[in-house]
This record gives sequence, structure tokens and C-alpha cells, in this order.
Amino acid sequence: MNFKKSKPNMVNILVRDNLNKILLIHNIGKSGKDDRWEMPGGKVNNGVPLEEMAKKEASQELGIDVEIQGIFGDYETRSPEGDFLCRTYFAEIIEGHPTIKEEKHDEVDYFDYNSLLKLESKGVLVPNLRLALPKLKNYLK
Repeated sequence: MNFKKSKPNMVNILVRDNLNKILLIHNIGKSGKDDRWEMPGGKVNNGVPLEEMAKKEASQELGIDVEIQGIFGDYETRSPEGDFLCRTYFAEIIEGHPTIKEEKHDEVDYFDYNSLLKLESKGVLVPNLRLALPKLKNYLK
């Protein structure tokens, strides 16, 4: 990518289950024609702390409450909504079960590393998730 943001303007959460799979949601967009898998998250609202935004997005998108455990990394991404520097947090579900809450999503599931590679080969992983694959390889052992 050939753009640079100076500070994160998008957040998402990385939730890993006890089988070393990560939680992803399938985004079909407003048109219902997009096809991309992504971590729960969204755009940052000015003045709202990044961790609070990540928690809010998890609740709005999946009806779960999460505890932020740290920063996984910052990754650039280009989406139909624009260019973003995405802050990815480690998070643990403390309440609720992931359930689709927004019309732009139609599936939620957990994926192991090999499944992520299959999604990547199909071109349906969002750019920031593709950039995180090398680090995820070690994280999902």
C-alpha cells in the first residue's frame, strides 16, 4: 500500500478460542455483494479512546463484551470506505456469544491458520488481516 496515516483511525479485535482459532466476521457490505472476512471492529470516532472503540464495535457487531489484553499490531488497510491505519487488539470475550447484529454481516466463525491461508488465496481477507498473517502464524500455534 502506498499511503501513510500518522495515527490509527480504525480498530479491531483479535479473539482466539481454546483451539487456536480466531474469530472473524463475513462482511457483505451495504450492497450485499462484497465478500471479505475481517476481525470485528470499525472506524474511530474522534475523542473516543481506541480501546473503548474496540469494545463498542465488538458489542455492536456481535453482541459480546470483551476485555482488551494488549496490542497485537498496527496495519494499513484499504477498504471500500477508504484508507485506514488499523490498531488490532488482543481481546477476550467476557460475556456473550458472537451473534451477527448488523446487516452488513452474514456469518461469524472461528478459523485456524490453514483456513486463513485458504481465505487469503481466494482473495477474501481484508488487507490488514493479510498483512498480519506472518505474525498470526506464530500466534496460532
